[in-house]
Amino acid sequence: MNLRDEFLPWKTLIGQIILDKNRNITSVVNKLDVIDSTFRNFRMEVLAGEDNMIAEVRESGCRFKFDFSQVYWNSRLHTEHDRLVKMFKKGDYVADVFAGVGPFALPASKKGCIVYANDLNPASYKYLQENVTLNKIKTGIYAYNLDGRDFIRKAVEDLDATVISAPVSTPATYRTFDHFVMNLPAIALEFLDAFRGLYRAREPHFRQTPAPVLPMIHCHCFSKSETPEQDVIERAGEAMGHSINPASCTVHHVRKVAPNKDMFCLSFRLSEEVAFGRCAVFRIPETGSSSTVFALCSTDVTRACPPSAKRKDADPNGGETVQGANGVGKVDETEGPASKKVRVEDGSG
Repeated sequence: MNLRDEFLPWKTLIGQIILDKNRNITSVVNKLDVIDSTFRNFRMEVLAGEDNMIAEVRESGCRFKFDFSQVYWNSRLHTEHDRLVKMFKKGDYVADVFAGVGPFALPASKKGCIVYANDLNPASYKYLQENVTLNKIKTGIYAYNLDGRDFIRKAVEDLDATVISAPVSTPATYRTFDHFVMNLPAIALEFLDAFRGLYRAREPHFRQTPAPVLPMIHCHCFSKSETPEQDVIERAGEAMGHSINPASCTVHHVRKVAPNKDMFCLSFRLSEEVAFGRCAVFRIPETGSSSTVFALCSTDVTRACPPSAKRKDADPNGGETVQGANGVGKVDETEGPASKKVRVEDGSG
């Protein structure tokens, strides 16, 4: 439970009543703190029953066993788990970046998907593996205990290097993941930067016929904005260094978390500009300020840059240059100092 302050004087009585009225419950706990953004667990106190946090839950035709004090679990997300898994097809390759104990990964595996599931929390990783065994899943699911960014790169490398017998026949072309699931709403959008240039070295494979299809990304996030769809799309674009066309993505409302805070799932297909690293991201500190200005560019795109941008390097022909992730950006002052622009000169030659 998450008792309000006015109910705390009667917390023990409330816990005992809940325990008495529910035969399947062995412990009643109260949440004491906010969720830790690193391992997604929180401090709690036992109000009634056993001081034993080992729980077993049935969801989506699977059994999940875990220590509730060490991992994250929210039964209110059952509908969202089912919604995404219904999108997956038998034989799809799914990468679950923040898998927890497996609420997406296990149902997807049982559906016939090949799943790469990861969680940074060692306890989640442990119970994910135990739940694979508990549900008698013999093949087709691979567990990782890595940082999310490291996992995104590692999963693609491992899929490149491993020949897997899929449950259905697949074309003899380069294999990509069909879906990336990123269910860490507090900070998942920040991890989208890991997709910049993810397939750069593999670009020749995408010139095959038929060409492989870049993955769908399903990224969960929170928004407090009055225009949440726009807010989510813009924040995702900033993280990747390339804007997302609102017409080519969906922003699904998952649930209301608080009066001014909602959870959403942004679904979009990874663009070639991001996947092949065709966009450059410049971070130019403002003069006299510790803040950062972002100029998000691709080879033929310019974007206004504030006149207070600090000089990175001098160009003998005039103007200013800054080094970007995929080339050199030149500050163009031809329209006057109030309207500087960063233009990308591709460093590939």
